[in-house]
Amino acid sequence: MLKLNVSNISKTYLNKEILKDISFSVNDNERIGIVGRNGCGKTTLMKIILGEVPADSGFSDIKCKIGYLPQANEAENISLAKIIDNNQISKEIRKLIHDLDLEKLKNKDISLLSGGEKTKLLFVKALIDEPQLLLLDEPTNFLDWKTIEIFEKYLKSYNGAILTISHDRVFLDNVVEEILEIDKGKIKRYKGNYSSYKEQKEKEEERERIEYIKYKKKEKALKQAAQGIMDKANKLNATSKNDYLRGRNKKLAKRSKSILKRLEKMQEVDKPFIEKEVYIEFDEAETTSSILISGENISKSFDRLLFKNINFQVNKGRKIALLGDNGTGKSTLINIILGRTEYEGSIRINSSTKIGYLSQEFEGFEFENTVIEEMQKVTDDLSLIRNTLGQLMIREGDVYKKFKQLSYGEKVRVALAKLLVQEYNMLILDEPTNFLDIPTKELIEEAIMDYNNSILFVTHDRYLVKNIANEIWVLKDKKLNVYLGDYDYYMIKTQDNHEYKADILMLEMKLADLSFKLTNAKDEEKLELEREYFDIARKLREVKRN
Repeated sequence: MLKLNVSNISKTYLNKEILKDISFSVNDNERIGIVGRNGCGKTTLMKIILGEVPADSGFSDIKCKIGYLPQANEAENISLAKIIDNNQISKEIRKLIHDLDLEKLKNKDISLLSGGEKTKLLFVKALIDEPQLLLLDEPTNFLDWKTIEIFEKYLKSYNGAILTISHDRVFLDNVVEEILEIDKGKIKRYKGNYSSYKEQKEKEEERERIEYIKYKKKEKALKQAAQGIMDKANKLNATSKNDYLRGRNKKLAKRSKSILKRLEKMQEVDKPFIEKEVYIEFDEAETTSSILISGENISKSFDRLLFKNINFQVNKGRKIALLGDNGTGKSTLINIILGRTEYEGSIRINSSTKIGYLSQEFEGFEFENTVIEEMQKVTDDLSLIRNTLGQLMIREGDVYKKFKQLSYGEKVRVALAKLLVQEYNMLILDEPTNFLDIPTKELIEEAIMDYNNSILFVTHDRYLVKNIANEIWVLKDKKLNVYLGDYDYYMIKTQDNHEYKADILMLEMKLADLSFKLTNAKDEEKLELEREYFDIARKLREVKRN
């Protein structure tokens, strides 16, 4: 049964048409993710659907009760106590409130809640009236892994349709079954989760490139053939002395015109749009030591004990993900390493260690400065400044905006740009991909991957941890647990399920075997072996994800 119909919606802002004839529908139990670059119109589209923003043309028709989760900064003045004390709440919602540990917040003013607490409250509010359609705008922002997994578990069993905007690739893989991509104002629908969409998109772009190349080759060949025949006809015309040659000349001219008509009737193939290849890299300073930072018996308390007698060391070349639920002390540990807060114990930082720091609060930034002025604090090279900002999609007039006028995602990009143009051999990054669209996240991931020195990063982005980390620290129960391996190693070490471990080992062995076979396979065998390889790789991803 139809839950939502969107028909031919268009919207223009500042003379730029961001949505062009957008049409799609949502039916019973469909789980759909909306993706696209920052500023492409995702939230605008959702607000048009909700009737909060008028469309220039087209309409949306909601045919059922809906629940809406806006971004946390749009939280209105709502009372959690009224929700929790409501006797009409279902058992499922009551359990969700308990799982999200919201009871302790019921008498707290919403203005005093953290971003994650607001998101949890808004999620429960969206579900309270048992809607048949959920509209979610960036539902995982500000949330720790534990809370995201609670959201995912609930949404998997939710008896209704879901339409969600998200840049969280793991969330999209776990929750949605279709993807709506907004690109240059147009919308396109893909079956499958995010990983499936990405594979389809890459194949689609490759097909478009091949079709365009074929078209241009055929066009060139026909033009050359027509021109060659016409040249021959003109030559004969100039030298012909009798009726036979003149008749032959007419036939050649007719044949040339026939080829040109064929060329005109050929279906024109547009040149595929190819995003400009962008590559960024961090400048790196040399280090003379294999151990950059070490901590011994570190303890810290505020109104309660955060952690006690923890030990760690940062070795050269390690990419360390610092994980833990909200409130376990991740940011505090970073501040201890940076010498910004008092603590018990000892921290040793090698004299050759040069630390670059990305702060969520943009410490050290002057919000009245323009972007250019902020960048000039660290370099006078205007060419380098513009090039680095441009690679991070801060271009043209945006460089003259005041820092305070930028969106959160744009502020993160400028902060990253300042790190990129300075030389460090140790980076500490606090939520480096927050509020960034997926293409920009992938750009940052590539830069971090190629960085040869050490990185300590805090993130709620599970995809980033899976792709980047080769060491994982977990703050839990006032202790720091150190895992000297990647995300898969960490999962195996923390899972009690022996069957899970055996499945991973078996699938990895199959992949290794197929990889060896592919290196020696004949051309006619490769297609089937590649199909089997990607099928096993997909199963391995699913096992690890689950």
